[in-house]
Amino acid sequence: MQIEELSDRTGEPVQRLREWRSLGLIGTQSGGAFSPEDVERVRLVQFSIRHGFTAEAIAEADRKFGGLLNNQVELLFPHGVGDRHPLPEAASTAGMAVE
Repeated sequence: MQIEELSDRTGEPVQRLREWRSLGLIGTQSGGAFSPEDVERVRLVQFSIRHGFTAEAIAEADRKFGGLLNNQVELLFPHGVGDRHPLPEAASTAGMAVE
């Protein structure tokens, strides 16, 4: 997915996502598309920021502890992240009402 879609899925502004990419928190330094794992990495960064950490401190910890964010994503999703679907689409596919 492109950065605009990552922004839509996570609610983070594109500019902030670019900053996080430059810190090595999401994506790759060379650019390119984002993965479903990046959505979860953004959510972990958001959680950490809400609890008082700065993006810079998270990036430092990620480097210091050898991929802390990736390790957390792997713990939370041991079978992989996979694709996500909006609730109305998932309900329709399952033949159910959103309610």
